[in-house]
Amino acid sequence: MISATSSIQSQFLSHISDATCLVQAFSYVHDVYFFMKDKEGRFMAANKPQLKKMGCAREEDIIGRTDYDFFPEAMIQRYRDDDLKVMRTGRPVEQRTELVANADATVDWHVTTKIPLFDDSGNVIGIAGMMWDLEATSASPQSSHRMNQAIHYISEHYATSIRMTDLAKSLGLSLSQFERLFKETFHTPPVQFISKFRISKACELLIQTNTTVGQIALEVGFYDQSHFSREFKQNLGVSPGQYRREFRSESP
Repeated sequence: MISATSSIQSQFLSHISDATCLVQAFSYVHDVYFFMKDKEGRFMAANKPQLKKMGCAREEDIIGRTDYDFFPEAMIQRYRDDDLKVMRTGRPVEQRTELVANADATVDWHVTTKIPLFDDSGNVIGIAGMMWDLEATSASPQSSHRMNQAIHYISEHYATSIRMTDLAKSLGLSLSQFERLFKETFHTPPVQFISKFRISKACELLIQTNTTVGQIALEVGFYDQSHFSREFKQNLGVSPGQYRREFRSESP
């Protein structure tokens, strides 16, 4: 007997040329998060890495459901805004570096590309999305090795003041060489990367501890609470306090 979720998925995929082949192809890819959504934002397909990210074991667990069923609204409004932009314009959003929520309320850095899906008449009927772990987007093996050294340096020193000149020097590069190579590798300037790295660490502390927002700001390397709150809201769309309250309200 065909389940309701299978029927919804089959109807959606039947309108897209080669959609089944696309879904099958990504089922064999383990270093890319892949998903499809219809115009209402309902998931129509996902590969195993994406399912794991959402805390699900089977594709049937997400078919017909939306981001709002898995994450607090504040975290996903930007995802939905991007989806709507792609469908409205018919143009992709390419290689956007962003913090993306996990099922346990932590966040990870990903490089995201979203493309419109068209039916046989040329009408946009949804989107397909692909995400890569930020560290997996290196431009070449040589740049990957050097930039992985940079990431290690940042992970060891993010709670302190990091000078770009010192970081470049530790890799044997001039400042301009370092900044160019870093951006080529990770699609974002190193200063922005460091800020978002600190925010990702702050997210863990907001969820897992009762430490005050002001103390967390200092612990992860921001100058003060005001600076931290501005950067946090700019990246995640909510204040640190809202993030803490909303994710904790989602916990069992």
